[in-house]
Parts: sequence; structure tokens; C-alpha cells
Amino acid sequence: MKIAQIVSPILRVPPEKYGGTELIASLLTEELVRLGHDVTLFATADSKTSAKLRSIIKKPIGIGNPDMNPVWAHFAYAFENAQEFDVIHNHGGMYGLIYAPLTKVPLITTLHNIYLEQGDPGFDYFKGNNFVSISRAQRKLIKGLNVVDMVHNSIDIGQFKFQPKKKGYLLWLSNCVANKGPDIAIKVAKELGLKLIMSGKVDSRIPKNHRYFEKEVKPHVDGKNIIYMGEVAADKKAKLFEDAACLLFPIRWEEPFGMVMAEAMASGTPVVAYGRGAVPEVIKDQETGYVVKAGDYGAFVKRVRDVLDGKIDPQACRRHVEKHFIPQVMARNYASVYKALSA
Repeated sequence: MKIAQIVSPILRVPPEKYGGTELIASLLTEELVRLGHDVTLFATADSKTSAKLRSIIKKPIGIGNPDMNPVWAHFAYAFENAQEFDVIHNHGGMYGLIYAPLTKVPLITTLHNIYLEQGDPGFDYFKGNNFVSISRAQRKLIKGLNVVDMVHNSIDIGQFKFQPKKKGYLLWLSNCVANKGPDIAIKVAKELGLKLIMSGKVDSRIPKNHRYFEKEVKPHVDGKNIIYMGEVAADKKAKLFEDAACLLFPIRWEEPFGMVMAEAMASGTPVVAYGRGAVPEVIKDQETGYVVKAGDYGAFVKRVRDVLDGKIDPQACRRHVEKHFIPQVMARNYASVYKALSA
């Protein structure tokens, strides 16, 4: 098939640090090429891909850039060439949907990290388009849209070394916001008397997130028992997963997917998480970690103890990811969606 993958020019593909959507688009694009499809990636000119790369934007405009004109121009350029393809895959949400009425080529839009439980006037206008959710949990909470299928995200499993022998510390890794529960992770580590390493971005542009970090996280960071490393590069992140005894995922929201869980398990590191959103789809309860009733702090601590007592087999964690969350599986599933829509 001739397939167009359209990604926002805010970040390059793949991203140099944070960028979940750009990473998924990259893994998907590369695997589709390996499957023999004729793939064109519309992304920034400095992107790295084995597909055909087309762009009118030389470098990423960056997160938080108030000038979004380049983004609109980028998507306009991609859709101007829509007739060349059998199917178009939009990874840019509303930016791609705006141009959807201008082409008869089948279009799908993946709802990366989007919940529309209460509806949205913008998305409602395009509700008849073809949408793909990234989890069954997300699909249940999306109201009114034509969700044609669900495809789980994947990780680049080769970037995560399987390590059965751990160093004994707990790990929390995510964007540092209240919904991700870093304060709960700190509380768990202190109760168990264990070292906690934390890594993630604090977006100081959002005042409530900055205030949360200053009040609930920073006062506990002592550089010895509670260590906060900020946002780290991919190789450092992989090493953190490799050596951690357990990943803590005490979320307070309906997580659409949660790639850090798959990344930890690929390294042989069990995950203990509150069972909200897609958590029960990513973790195999009592085999690759534990799914705890949301808000049950006592049960959460108990399950962390169970992991530390060796009740979860690291090999089972790795096998689970190899079976469900690799690019080959994701690409085959998306290819099936493409074929069904273009038939």
C-alpha cells in the first residue's frame, strides 16, 4: 500500500528526548517499511527514517512555541499531496482533521493521549471521521466519535536490556504532575525504607504543575534516599529501568496507555500500579506486576513488598512485552485497519 504518515513538526521523528506520539509514529513507519509498504513520512526535515521523507519545515518548532503557523502549513502541504496515497494516517489530531474534508482518500486519526468523555466541539464536528484508540479503556471514554478500531502502542524493545538482577531501588518515571502520583511514590518509598529514583519533566510553563512540584515533591528530595533526576536521555532512562526493582505507577487519572509500564517490563522490572485507564491492559496482574484498586494505598504497599520478595518473574515481564507491545504487532494491526478502510 501507499501510506502517508503525518506527524506534527513540533518535534522531530523520532524525538530526541520526550515525545510519545513522535516515537510511536517512528516505530510504526519503520516497521511498515520493513513489511514492504510504500511509506511517506511528513515530518521535520531533520527527522530520521527509512521511509520517504517530505517536509517544508527544516527544524522542529518546539513545544510551547506560540507561532503555530508552520504547523498549519505543514499539514496543508501533506494534504495537498493526498491523492498520491491509498491511506493517510494522521498523528496530529485537530491539525490533520481540519483538512480531512478536502480529500476522498481514506484517513485515520490516532487519538494519542486524548480522552473526550465530555465531548469536544472541535472533535464533534469531525466525529464521522475514522478514529483509532490506543486502548480499550480510552475507547470506552471517547463519546460520539467513529472509533473504528483499537491498536495498542509499542516500544522499541531493543532499547531496553533485560536484566533479572536488580539493584533494589524503586523507580518512578513520568511527567511530574499530580495525576501521575509522584507524591504517592515518595510516601511508599519512605514507608518501606527504600531508595526512590524519580525522573521526569516539570513543565514550569504551567503554574499549577510548578506549584505542585515545589510543594509535594521537592521538599522530600534529599539526593540520597529520594533522588530526583529531572528529564533524562533515552539511554539513561533505559538504564534506570534495567536496574530498578520495581516501577511505581500510582496514577490518579484514566491513563490512555502508559508506555513506561511496557518499558519497565521489557527490562524485567515488575510494575505496581493503580488499576485506572489502560493499566489492566498493559500489566498482566500477578504475572508481570500487580494491578491495585485505585486509591487503596495499603494494598499498593503490600504489592510492592510482594515484588521485592521475588513473587514476580522478570522473564515473564519480558515475554509479555515481546508478545504484545512490539512494533511488529502494532504495524500489523494498523495495516489491517488501513486495508479495511481502503477496500
